[in-house]
Amino acid sequence: MNRISARMARLAAQRELQPWLLDEPFDALDAAGVELLAGVIAQHARRGGAVVLTSHLPLPIDEPAPAIVQLREPALA
Repeated sequence: MNRISARMARLAAQRELQPWLLDEPFDALDAAGVELLAGVIAQHARRGGAVVLTSHLPLPIDEPAPAIVQLREPALA
């Protein structure tokens, strides 16, 4: 288990609902890893936890419905 997956396992095992701030958590994961991590994030949110994350990939979570803010570069004149 690498350092990143160990940290995610510790987050998932927390009993307290601390907010999670994740930078590109789905980056470099295979499809099974994305599915597993999406489930962990969704479970945390269902328990009432907050998750703020960045991603260049579509968010693979439907429920609970996420609030998505899409940032775009300003148009060049």
